[in-house]
Amino acid sequence: GFCDCNNEYNVVDSFSEPSKNANNSHYNGLLYVMQYLLSAYNKCPKPTKVKANDNDKYNLTDKFALTNLYKCAFVPKDKPNETTGLSHTKGMKKHCKEILLEEIDLLQPDVIVVQTSQWPNGLFDKMKEKYSFDKPEVYFGENDETSVYKGTLNGRQILLLCTYHGAYQMYKTSSYLLQQLNPTLDKTIELLRN
Repeated sequence: GFCDCNNEYNVVDSFSEPSKNANNSHYNGLLYVMQYLLSAYNKCPKPTKVKANDNDKYNLTDKFALTNLYKCAFVPKDKPNETTGLSHTKGMKKHCKEILLEEIDLLQPDVIVVQTSQWPNGLFDKMKEKYSFDKPEVYFGENDETSVYKGTLNGRQILLLCTYHGAYQMYKTSSYLLQQLNPTLDKTIELLRN
């Protein structure tokens, strides 16, 4: 069970209604991706901007699970909302990759979305090995920062979709959306239908 933390920061509450405040750019970037993918199945309209807008009325938040590679960080008890610039210790990072891969195995996703501008050291190699991700089906950027890969999980196809983190300025530019992200999302939809 969960402990009663009284004055501790409640992370769940801060994400309970992401589109009401639209103040978390990581979440908003993910909502853009989800809305775009689901628009192909007539679940919601295709997004035009990188912000949460009215995504909640399309029930996007029950279509995905959000997790982080690094599971913990020190948050000052007297300033629980000041999370910018927090660092993770080596001890905190030690088993994060393995835990994330176990989460993926339990969740059995159709698409894994990774939002970052650089691959955390060793994670991509572990994912390539475990899920047979070989070469990208489509890719953009010097290091394939925006790309989609086909792989397998327990004998069925899964996709790995890589985008910039929603907090990166590049994610908010129309040139990135139109020339890199949207074509990658279109390819992801095509692969999901095959």
